[in-house]
Amino acid sequence: MAEDANLALASAARSGDVAAAAKAIEAGAEINRADFSGDTPLMRAAHQGHGQVAQLLLAKGAQMELRDSSGDTALLDAARACAGGVEQVLLKAGAVATDLDPYGANALMLTADRCGEGALKPLLEAAPQLDARDERGRTALWRAIDHANLAAAEALLTAGADPRLAPSDGPDPVWHAINRGGSGLVALLARHGAAIDKPDETGDTPLMLAARMGDVAVIGQLLKSGVDLNRQNKLGLTALMLAAAAGKCDAVAALLAGHADRGLRDTRKESALDIAKPLGLVDCISRLK
Repeated sequence: MAEDANLALASAARSGDVAAAAKAIEAGAEINRADFSGDTPLMRAAHQGHGQVAQLLLAKGAQMELRDSSGDTALLDAARACAGGVEQVLLKAGAVATDLDPYGANALMLTADRCGEGALKPLLEAAPQLDARDERGRTALWRAIDHANLAAAEALLTAGADPRLAPSDGPDPVWHAINRGGSGLVALLARHGAAIDKPDETGDTPLMLAARMGDVAVIGQLLKSGVDLNRQNKLGLTALMLAAAAGKCDAVAALLAGHADRGLRDTRKESALDIAKPLGLVDCISRLK
């Protein structure tokens, strides 16, 4: 009978059936009984986003600090599932928002990966360490950018996350946003004080990266944000020259519309037009003449 009750509770936790969960508990189910993967009924409810079942289990003595075979607690499970309602229930009951998974990520970081503002809100209200880093040095904001999660990035920046922090082995947040194709992310970072014109070790700037990629939307956003359109890297190359070298004629047009100086020359004394000519880029050449 006890085993039947345990199975019934596991099923109810998974399906969100509060009445069935209560009946199983009355029949003698073990509240903290883990299955073969280490999941307790509370963890199952968290996985599926069933806040009412989680509330019942907590009232009956479910332990929030237990971890499954992957090393996750119920709160970390809820964060991965974008289950804001369960997060709220667990935090109100005393769950620790700074608990980490085996890779050094807290619940806020996991939520920032793929979840919207609704799942982030309970964790932000719990006064988390906004700029904490996982074992790879990634903040919640950097992870949101990594997943092109604009909603999460906006919520984190509004809460005060630092837009300048990057992993020791990873790109600056603005560079990463461009690599993720996010003109919206770039605009958001610019509004919150990110270093939008900061060069790397070669002297390349975010605008130069966008020019090489031919990302006209990002180019437009960076120009609106006031970057130095004619800045040259250590080889004397400008964004216009790099766009021409990459055959990104739409980017060439966007830069020229922003009044890029077509007369500048690199360390080899070549202009953007000189670079485009040997490549036979007719459209670029016609624009650069």
